[in-house]
Amino acid sequence: MPLPAFAVTVAGWGPGSMQAPFANFGSLTNKGVDFQINSTNITSKNFNWKTAFTISRNINKVTYLGAGGSDANLSQKSYVINDIIEKTVVGQPIGEFYGYVFDGIFAKPSDLLNHALPANASGNPYPVSPAGGGIWYGDRMFKDLNGDGIIDSRDQTFLGSPIPKFQYGINNTFNYKNFDLNIFFSGSYGNKVFNQMAIQQSDPQNHTTYFTSVLNYAKLAMVDPAGSSSDVNNVYVTNPNTTIVGVRNDNTNSNNRPNSLFIEDGSFLRCKNITLGYRISESLLSKISVRSVRIYANVSNAFIITKYKGMDPEIGSWNPLQAGWDSGYYPQPRVFTIGANITLK
Repeated sequence: MPLPAFAVTVAGWGPGSMQAPFANFGSLTNKGVDFQINSTNITSKNFNWKTAFTISRNINKVTYLGAGGSDANLSQKSYVINDIIEKTVVGQPIGEFYGYVFDGIFAKPSDLLNHALPANASGNPYPVSPAGGGIWYGDRMFKDLNGDGIIDSRDQTFLGSPIPKFQYGINNTFNYKNFDLNIFFSGSYGNKVFNQMAIQQSDPQNHTTYFTSVLNYAKLAMVDPAGSSSDVNNVYVTNPNTTIVGVRNDNTNSNNRPNSLFIEDGSFLRCKNITLGYRISESLLSKISVRSVRIYANVSNAFIITKYKGMDPEIGSWNPLQAGWDSGYYPQPRVFTIGANITLK
């Protein structure tokens, strides 16, 4: 059944007044399924192997956002680019990412002459020019989704959800004589992460710290070194596959506008825990006041397999409207533990 999901203040601040209370005004639905399989793979006198596999699928959908109907939305701006990067609208999952689709770098004459260019204040495309107020080699291209030949707000689209398509866990337990080994994996598939850190740290015009990827900025060269550096047909980018803009003191193109380049695949497989233990034989303990002794070594967060370029794709948030926003989220540490479990008689 629909669940109340959102809250807003019903009145503003006033002189000498308290902040107004919150009130539910939206609803959403969550539908899903959990599935678990437990198996005993091998069992013998000295060796046993058991596996537990779980998988869950949740489908989230916003069903109501007040009187605005299907036109209502809850938008969230990134503090880095001061522009909307996420929208919550009726019919879509909560907190879905929103923006332009990255389409490469302006790298050759045909790009500048044939690709759609961003619109200026009057709605016309900016000129092709290396001077300020123009679009030039090394600027980012964005897909013209509505096909009108101009890049503007009508070319924005939904870029994916921070909610995974499914989550899973795999637990394996092995026993061999007095030894025991447990290995637990957890994973997520199909969720997106907004790598907010990469916006500034991969921008060569930023004057703070950088990611090393900034060294692969779009580098310009001329077909004829003696020719004009402002001739579209005489300039090209030597590393056309880069995603880093060129070094130019101009941002007419709004290269860091919300776009798919910063919305990364957050799928991962993490080895969450490995524990190896050894139980000392009771015959060795029979002469002392000890019933059992088990010594063990454990490592948590042993390793992770992911395509995400940030420090950790497993991003949490107290705000469901900003789930999956990586603003420098501290990665889960790898922890080593050695201990013993002792039971006295």
